[in-house]
Amino acid sequence: MKKLLFLALVALVALPAFAQPLIGLYADEQPTNENCDAAVVPYTPLNVYVVATWMVGEVGAGITAAEFKIDNLPVGPGYPTGTVTVTHSTDLVIGDLYGDYSAAWAEPQGDGGTQFTICSIEFLAFDAAWIGADVAMTVAPGDDCLCLVLVDDLFEIIDSTGGTFTFNCSGECDCGTATEATSWSAVKALF
Repeated sequence: MKKLLFLALVALVALPAFAQPLIGLYADEQPTNENCDAAVVPYTPLNVYVVATWMVGEVGAGITAAEFKIDNLPVGPGYPTGTVTVTHSTDLVIGDLYGDYSAAWAEPQGDGGTQFTICSIEFLAFDAAWIGADVAMTVAPGDDCLCLVLVDDLFEIIDSTGGTFTFNCSGECDCGTATEATSWSAVKALF
């Protein structure tokens, strides 16, 4: 009986790693835990991709909408400091990434796969001090809807988690994804 309870607890502790789709921020359109930070170099564009990822079965034939915001997104005042340019993957956008961003697509996106790039953000620094060291921006619930969601091809709302991107990381920077590893010590500590 104790082994059965132990296995059930291990399953519950491990469940959050795959419980929800993720809207992450990456330096490449192929999201990994190794590309959620980058250095800002003056006069060199840095693209950050906002990518929704999910496991097979979490989202039907793809996503038809997304709603969220990005906390701590640098403001681009222009020259001589820096610029921020957002390129959307759809024309159906309401709001902005700073407060409440809603995007929708006429057809399901993701081709039945497990990821889709919602938009990209280009940062172009003119002043090396514009974005300092270890500045982290995070996908969060939008201000108006208080939601961080994807909508699937059946128009069902799916709660999601948000990732983190760090500019000028000076140490170990975490992507903030929902794939936190469960250590054996943490599981044993439950008993």
